[in-house]
Amino acid sequence: MRKTILMLIMGISVLSVYAQKESGTVYSEHEAIAKTKAMWAAFVKGDKEEFLSFFTDSVWNGTNGNITRISKQRFGFQMQWYNKEFANLSVSDDKPAFPDAIKYSNGEIFVQDWIRVTGTHIKSGINLNWPIHNLYHFDKDGKVDGISQYADFKIIEEINNSNKTIENGTVYM
Repeated sequence: MRKTILMLIMGISVLSVYAQKESGTVYSEHEAIAKTKAMWAAFVKGDKEEFLSFFTDSVWNGTNGNITRISKQRFGFQMQWYNKEFANLSVSDDKPAFPDAIKYSNGEIFVQDWIRVTGTHIKSGINLNWPIHNLYHFDKDGKVDGISQYADFKIIEEINNSNKTIENGTVYM
């Protein structure tokens, strides 16, 4: 009886090993990861030209599942908004997470990272402490041609609303 159970366990173990199929390789160090880190460094510096050099002319942009195609110039506009609106802007890995590069067997390369954007909004004084998950797709030339960002944008809405005049009623003499 023990031999039968042992043979059954061994058979299942062997079958489960051969049932797995590889579709690519995951890297914790890769040139595509280095590019995304350099891209965010350019973002923090406010170097629009360097920041835009990492993108193709048009980029698939997905924000919380809504995918649109935009020009890299639009990305540059967004970058400039952050640099004008925030002091002490920084982007860092959101520890304990770290970026991964995935190279699929068909040659496609994706990088995913978890970052934290921090800074202080100059006009309102609101402190930004914003976790974002990004997924980048690289084309054959090594440029980002797609980026999906997953984040809670309520903090940006709060900052935008802080600049509006809010009416609280009517004052009569």
